[in-house]
Amino acid sequence: MSGLFRNQALGLLLLAGPTGAAVTIIPELGPFEGTCQIGAAHGDTTAARDALVDLARDDFSAFDRAAGPATGTVAPFAMTTGLAAQADGGYRLPTGGVLGLRLGALYALAGNDLEATNQAGDRLTESWALDVVMVPVLLGGWIERALSTDISLRGSVFAGPAFGKAILVNDWKVSGPSFDPAAGGYQAAYRATTFAADLGAEFDWQATRHLTLVLGAGYRLCRFVALRSSGDVDLDQDGAADIRAGDALQDRQGRPVPFNFSGFKGTVGLRWRFDRPPAPTPRPRDAGP
Repeated sequence: MSGLFRNQALGLLLLAGPTGAAVTIIPELGPFEGTCQIGAAHGDTTAARDALVDLARDDFSAFDRAAGPATGTVAPFAMTTGLAAQADGGYRLPTGGVLGLRLGALYALAGNDLEATNQAGDRLTESWALDVVMVPVLLGGWIERALSTDISLRGSVFAGPAFGKAILVNDWKVSGPSFDPAAGGYQAAYRATTFAADLGAEFDWQATRHLTLVLGAGYRLCRFVALRSSGDVDLDQDGAADIRAGDALQDRQGRPVPFNFSGFKGTVGLRWRFDRPPAPTPRPRDAGP
């Protein structure tokens, strides 16, 4: 049995008996394409901000009891929309559409600043900063509908695990006639894994054969019920762990602090298509006399 089989991507599999009765071919995939996009997405850290406010109130109360009547200000802040980025890659299927992988990242921030003083001239300054990063690793695909030769619409569905990490940094300083000048702080890392899913739509404008401008919008499902400490942390430097590995980041009532990344997102970016140029059309031979 003989024949010519051509493959542009993963190759083909030919299974044939001596008589050539059965032939099974794995369909070849189309060209590879990759997309990089940046934008904004829902990333709510207000629950973490509220927990940091409780910490500030507790420390203010301790300063007030130790140094006499005090006054102070608390300046909390939180992001409800985070900075987003994603990179997609996939192969076109012979039946239409694209099958691929999506790697994303979302950054959000919460924090709080405390300043307290009393009539004796004592002063307490303290700050908390919580940096949160969520990284989804998703499998899925796109379907495409061409509106013209260079404009098309795409719909996509992706799902997979999302990895979350938060770094809590605390710094404090106390000074005045009632205290020996002192400063300190701590850093704690929290991690978690959850399920995430993306449902999206894209508007594509093909600028060149290999380059396309992409405008994207969609909805992401992703929520961390709790982030847990990745190690022991000694908050007061007394040699004993105040936060143990596996402990959840909690509020004053001992409830885990949730991080909700479910919501809408918008992105803009570029798509590159890697394929071979079409073969030139052979010119017909001139007919002889």
